Amino acid sequence: CLDMVSASPNKKGGVAMKQVFKMFVFPILMVVLFSFPAFSEQQQEFTGKIVGVNCFLHDLDCNSDMYEFYHLQFEPDFVLLIGKDKHYMLPNVPRDVKVRIAGETVTVTGNTSKLELGINVESLKLNGKVVWSKELQRKKLYEESQRYGGN
Repeated sequence: CLDMVSASPNKKGGVAMKQVFKMFVFPILMVVLFSFPAFSEQQQEFTGKIVGVNCFLHDLDCNSDMYEFYHLQFEPDFVLLIGKDKHYMLPNVPRDVKVRIAGETVTVTGNTSKLELGINVESLKLNGKVVWSKELQRKKLYEESQRYGGN
């Protein structure tokens, strides 16, 4: 902890601004920054192609034929690619779902993050059919809990 008495004064006789920033401004700034919600409130619809993150980052031609090969197991994650440069992470969609639809054009409904790096997905559609959604997950969880003696 900083002792204000032993703090070295600056030329004007006060505590150095760097120390004041560390003690007061920085913590307040962090509280304000992290108090905002991570995702925006308004849901939007995005249409794009699911591609491996390595294919996107290394600018590889990952056309749909590549997805028939074993390299999918080495992709750490997948992104929704819109156009050539715009992409979003889909952090709440399980990897196994993304693997099954890799190389396909999908429609995602959800909220973008404040920094627009990811989408909090509500539903994911392939050819107009919902292949994953929060509601489907809730129903599946409820059915499994009933099967194993839940009330």
